[in-house]
Amino acid sequence: MAAMVDGLVTGMALLEPGFAPAVTPARRIGRLRTTARPEIEQAVDEALKAAELEVVTLDWDGFAAGTDLFTTIFLTEAWDTGHSLAEAHPDAVGDDIRQTLSMADLFWPGLDDARSRLAAWRQSLLDLFGQVELLALPTLPVFPPRLDDLTPDSLVNVIIEITQYTGLFNAAGTPCTAQPVRAAGTRMPASLQLVGPPRSEELLLATARSLEAAAR
Repeated sequence: MAAMVDGLVTGMALLEPGFAPAVTPARRIGRLRTTARPEIEQAVDEALKAAELEVVTLDWDGFAAGTDLFTTIFLTEAWDTGHSLAEAHPDAVGDDIRQTLSMADLFWPGLDDARSRLAAWRQSLLDLFGQVELLALPTLPVFPPRLDDLTPDSLVNVIIEITQYTGLFNAAGTPCTAQPVRAAGTRMPASLQLVGPPRSEELLLATARSLEAAAR
């Protein structure tokens, strides 16, 4: 959304006049471990260390459940809101959208169950903020794929892989930032994701700005 954190601050101020980042960044960060490539996990650790943030490793087993809930609710809602437009303008819709909408039938049977489990799962995530101010983890478990490596047959699988640690926070309704961080042995940056409790945008952007400054 912006090349630098200051661009995000400007965007927030346009959405919410008077918005300003917190005066100081978060000091206690909860580190969630993922199945990301080791060099990406290391890049996140090094960025947090460079910013001199206090990091606490947390155990949380909600990733798979959160992804399942998000996928079920997202795909069925996407069909509800988008299928008529896609059907009316088939030539204006990409393969990724067509494939996404076509998957909704697989998830309708589990929609009521997903909605009934959402509140308890969300609370398990929010409970982590009783121990730390923000959470940190990789945004993507892999480096971004090249566009010429994407095909209609591989597209859905790639989307599932690269969104497994982001989509669930949409289901939780928690604000997040994502910013590039240096990864050893490659010119391709990794991405560090900060997650905060509801209405923590001021603290999130102050902390993201601190990480950005430490990386210069």
